[in-house]
Amino acid sequence: MISFSPTLPIFIFSALMLPACSGSQQNQEFQQSDRVDGPGSLAATVPVLFDQPVTDQTIRFEPTKRGVPDARLAHVRLHISGIPEIHEGTAFTLIGGGLDGRGFHGPESTKFEGAGYHFARSEEGTDESIKRTDAYKQDYTRTVENGRLQFDIYFEPSNINQWGERYFPGCEVALTMMQAGMEKRVLHASNNIYNWAIAGVGTGKSADIFIELE
Repeated sequence: MISFSPTLPIFIFSALMLPACSGSQQNQEFQQSDRVDGPGSLAATVPVLFDQPVTDQTIRFEPTKRGVPDARLAHVRLHISGIPEIHEGTAFTLIGGGLDGRGFHGPESTKFEGAGYHFARSEEGTDESIKRTDAYKQDYTRTVENGRLQFDIYFEPSNINQWGERYFPGCEVALTMMQAGMEKRVLHASNNIYNWAIAGVGTGKSADIFIELE
């Protein structure tokens, strides 16, 4: 069974101001801080993928105007490239969650209705609300092709820093990634072996996150 400790530390690594907030003075202010709070920002913790820490030179955040299919949700398109060749053709499943019955949704697993999915147990899990069903796996399992993975993540944002003071205010969803059918995490934060958190996308908004492994 997958365990999750909401009290483990997550360190905020980088943030990108939305276009409406751009400008030389604001960019300079951003450089002086390791985080941006409140609406109009997109932030993430330091991800570690396949045992490789991701640097600020290899992660990029881009708000989009794609919109969402349900006004309650946020949509993140996660692009991962440079995956080691040993993983070519291997399937991986994203697993995530939020607070107070909110978290991952999907067109197959929830049809954008219901409470969403939290940190899912293995296929042998007994709680149907968090079990990795075939529909859930269809939404959140992808296969490495040409060193790349792409996931469309639909989630209902929640203030997950309530899980502990070391979560950055504004963190909306936490996630990890595992090889399909296995329990070993290949995505987590640099100082949190359980998960990586996304912040600042916002209800009804969308963004792309690009991670390029070196």
